[in-house]
Amino acid sequence: MSNLFVYGTLLSKDIWTSIVSGDYSSDSAVLKGYARKKVTGKNYPGLIEQNGSTVEGQIYYDISEEDLIKLDEYEGEEYQRIKVSVFLASEKNIECFTYAFKREYFSRLTMSERSFNPASPQHPILTQTVPGFFLQNPRLFL
Repeated sequence: MSNLFVYGTLLSKDIWTSIVSGDYSSDSAVLKGYARKKVTGKNYPGLIEQNGSTVEGQIYYDISEEDLIKLDEYEGEEYQRIKVSVFLASEKNIECFTYAFKREYFSRLTMSERSFNPASPQHPILTQTVPGFFLQNPRLFL
């Protein structure tokens, strides 16, 4: 079982619950020393190391290995699962995994920060990214 920090499309409850089988508890968290950047021509963010920056997101606790494999598939080839430490509102520091944009794809990133509002059901991330993922990966959901 592993913890996972999410900061983009996986902040959406609809996306999260459509991928994972488990019912996981979560908390708001902040990742320091990283930035969420816009991926050129895409509706999802990329996470990169950047001194002085922070990324707000959620940490999910005790994710099963089966669900981590599904999440790895969802994130695709541009991302790698890495270990980081995040801070909770209580200032407690927790180790977890997150998905960082691979260095070999950095040329696809813009310098602008990418925000994400999981409360918006019409956000392009939800209306364009998710259906494509399901069509390309039906075996994960059988």
